[in-house]
Amino acid sequence: MTLEQYASAYTGGAHDNESITTLTVNPKTGRIYTLGDMFVPGSDYKARLEMLIAIQQKGDNRLLEQMKKPTVAYQKVIISGNEKFYLNSDLDNWGIYVVYNPGEVAPMAAGIQKYYLPIDTISDIISYQLK
Repeated sequence: MTLEQYASAYTGGAHDNESITTLTVNPKTGRIYTLGDMFVPGSDYKARLEMLIAIQQKGDNRLLEQMKKPTVAYQKVIISGNEKFYLNSDLDNWGIYVVYNPGEVAPMAAGIQKYYLPIDTISDIISYQLK
């Protein structure tokens, strides 16, 4: 089970101050999971997630270019295993979202960044806890 908490406050600046907090917990045992816990040990999940997120960032910017809008100056995402994340168990879109607060991987004005990792792109490295 995953819980998400959004907060937003306007303090008179150029944009709202937003933040997201997530918590993924096993409701039967009370164990709290990190992103790293979701993957098979030794699977090099960090490199896979970094690649999938980089692809999404490039795709988002290509779309913005096609729409003749300014692109986003994304930072390269380096996965540590302790990122905020939540599970999406919708049958049509089963997977994991990795989320970053404003300013962590994109300019503050870009807001909260969410990267969707569909189950079919990570199913071979998902830990038994999700299967």
